[in-house]
Amino acid sequence: MNIQVLESLPEVINKYKENLEADEITVFTSKLNAFGTDKDRTLGGPESTFTLTNKRIIVNNGKGTWDFDLMDDVIGIRKYDNGKKFIMRTVYYVVDFKEEVESGIPGAFMKGMHLYLDKKNIALFDELLQKLI
Repeated sequence: MNIQVLESLPEVINKYKENLEADEITVFTSKLNAFGTDKDRTLGGPESTFTLTNKRIIVNNGKGTWDFDLMDDVIGIRKYDNGKKFIMRTVYYVVDFKEEVESGIPGAFMKGMHLYLDKKNIALFDELLQKLI
């Protein structure tokens, strides 16, 4: 994943008001339909938000925030699409971590995260991911 590309992208509004570092810019935001661990254990529902900056992934479920450094914590981001049509279709993004991290559920760890983006933002996020490859 070529995260240096994120430095060249235009800044978008930090609509979910995440706390950013002085040299950090927001490059993508989306509501989430849901998100969970790599084993699909739910961590948040439709009240959840996703923010991608030039340095971090920030996911917030309204009760807690998960924040991952792109250089230190993340191996990559990829799309999963089961290829089915209409209501049987499943699309989500897999964020793979370098090491297991606490999931926020007592005693549970995760090697990655599944992000179910709001459908209206899927094409836009796909376009951004193509730039990172």
